[in-house]
This record gives sequence, C-alpha cells and structure tokens, in this order.
Amino acid sequence: MTFPESVKAFFTSRKNLSYMVYAAMMLGIAWVVFTVRRTLIPFAVGSIIAYIIYPVVRWIDNTLAFVRLPKSPRRIIAILLVYVILISLIALFVTFVSRVFTGQLANLIEQFNKGKDLLIKTLGIQPNEDAEIAPNDFVNELSTTFNLSFQDISMQFFHILRDTVTTTMEMLIVLFWMFYLLYSPRKLIDGILAMFPIAWRKDVSSMGDIVNKVVSRYIRGQLVLCFTIGFLIYLSLTILGFPFAIPLGIIAGFFEAIPVVGPIVGAIPAVLISFTISSQAPYIVIILYTLMYKIDNSIILPRIQGKNLSIPPVLVVLLVVIGASLGGVIGALIAIPFTAATRDVIHYILLRLDEEKSTPKQVKMKVLKEEFTVDML
Repeated sequence: MTFPESVKAFFTSRKNLSYMVYAAMMLGIAWVVFTVRRTLIPFAVGSIIAYIIYPVVRWIDNTLAFVRLPKSPRRIIAILLVYVILISLIALFVTFVSRVFTGQLANLIEQFNKGKDLLIKTLGIQPNEDAEIAPNDFVNELSTTFNLSFQDISMQFFHILRDTVTTTMEMLIVLFWMFYLLYSPRKLIDGILAMFPIAWRKDVSSMGDIVNKVVSRYIRGQLVLCFTIGFLIYLSLTILGFPFAIPLGIIAGFFEAIPVVGPIVGAIPAVLISFTISSQAPYIVIILYTLMYKIDNSIILPRIQGKNLSIPPVLVVLLVVIGASLGGVIGALIAIPFTAATRDVIHYILLRLDEEKSTPKQVKMKVLKEEFTVDML
C-alpha cells in the first residue's frame, strides 16, 4: 500500500514528529491528572485561594519595602500577615455567627415543637396522653433500637478521628501549597512554560496573561455581586424589622459567590430564624429570598459580569444555565470566565496568524486593550 507524497512528507518531517510526540505527552499528562483528580483537590483549592489573595500579599510586600529588609524575609512576613488576617476574620465570623444562632436555639426548638403540635392537631392525630415513658426506659429503648454497642461507638469514634486527621492534613497541605505559590509564583510559571517548545513560550506566556486578566475581572465582578446582594438582603430585612439583618446579609453575600446552590444555602439561616418570630415570617422570608434570587439571575449578575467581561447579559444567563447542566456548581462557576478567556485566546491566535510581523507582546497588548462592544440591554 502506497501513501501520497504529502502524507509521507508530513510524517517524515522532524518538526511534525516532534509536535506529535509533544501532543502525546500532553495527552498523557492530562490523563494522569484526570485519573488522580480527587487527590489534587486540595492543591486546586490552595491555588484558587492563593490566586485571590496574591495581590494583597504583593501590596503588603511593597508596603514593607521601607523597612529595608531583603526581599525573601519581606515576602515571608507579608504571607504570614495575610494568613493571620484570614484566620482572624474566619474565627471572628464563626464566633459571631455561632453566638447569633446559639442565642436563638431555644426559641427555635420551641417554635418547632409548636409547629409539630399544630401539624398533629391538623392531621387529627390523637396522642396517647396516658402513656408516659420514663427517662431510663427511654434511654434503654433508644439503645436497643439503634444497637449502640461498645463496638459501634468505637467504630464511630474511629471514623470521626480519621475524618478529623484527614481534614487537618488537607488544610496543612493547602496552607503549605499556598505558601509556595505566594512566595515564588515565578517558579511555577517558569515550570509550566518549560513544558512547551521554546518557540511557543512567548505566545503561551502572552495567552496566560490574557487569561489572568479575564479571571481577575471575573473575581472583581463576583466581589461586587456579593456585596450588592448582601447589602440588598440587609436593607430588605431591616425594612421588614427582621432581627440579625447584618449577619444574615453577610451570609447571603458570602454564599452568593457559589452559583445555583449558593443563594439557597445563604437563605437557610434566615428561614430557620424566621420560625422563632411568627408563623407568617417563614413565608415572607422565602418570598423575599426567592425574589432576590430572580433579580440576581435576571438583572444583577448579567449586568455586572456582562459589563466586566464584555458578554451580553442574555448570554451570561445562558452560560450559567449550560454550565450548571454540564458540571453542576463548578460548571456554573467557571462557565462565564471560561467562555470569556476562550474568546480572547482565540482572538489572540487569529491576530498572531494575521499579523505575523507583530511580536507576542504587541498582540497581547492589543487584545487586552480591545473592548468587545456589546449592547448591554
């Protein structure tokens, strides 16, 4: 069987063979990463957090320049300061929220009991008032029902201890990985670039800068979105005379960063607290949060992210829906920045092919300065 000369020339070219070997290597690396993807979750989480807080670390590092310390100790001090600030904020938030909900726990249980009694009365169930269960009999019956033997308790304790150790180790891995990324991000970037042929590295670096710009804009948009929703929830609850409007607004704004399920999770504390106020309060809270969810998805999210990333608002809504259907919460979270980054990278590649005399840096600056005009209706 004979092959055309063009096919022979393609497969005998050393340049084409090197590209095929390189493509096979990239596919192999992608397969390995996909196979161990669950193990890489702590590293992915650490990378995302490090990416978000890196501007703060860099700002503190530059601010400490007047101390005249060497660059290495200065960067370590900046990272540790950011760690202390983050841990302090998390501790304060957890303490504040726990105090708020602990204070309402007794009322919440009382309201649940009233609701249970009302439900029994509505269904016409007649409880046996003569039947009384002594505390000791109740404990014995509970132990018998669930077969709480010493072995079962030991196994439960072992599982809790194992999960605690695993979580602690994952947190330590995240902290150490974040420290490495924040201390010398250039080494990681150089390591990634070293995986590509030398002739491609400037283009890969330029495309990386373009993706970084898109992601930065998306994160800024998410922060504005979280603040906007948190403030609107706080304002609405304050107008309605609802207690704990400030912490509930903070919780709603925090979970707003998670698409699809975030607003639902953020509404749960308000719904639980509403049971301690009146029988009508839960309905009012559910209607309020549902209305905010609709306004968020239909107006606020498309406007903010559409304007930041030059994507039409209608397309923003469509991307979130498609991302959620394909990849759940993660898909909805990355759908918008992924689309915007892909669009800009394709634009860069087309410009590079069209303007061969231009350098990668010149084309990159042109893509970054260009704003895609969209009708923000």
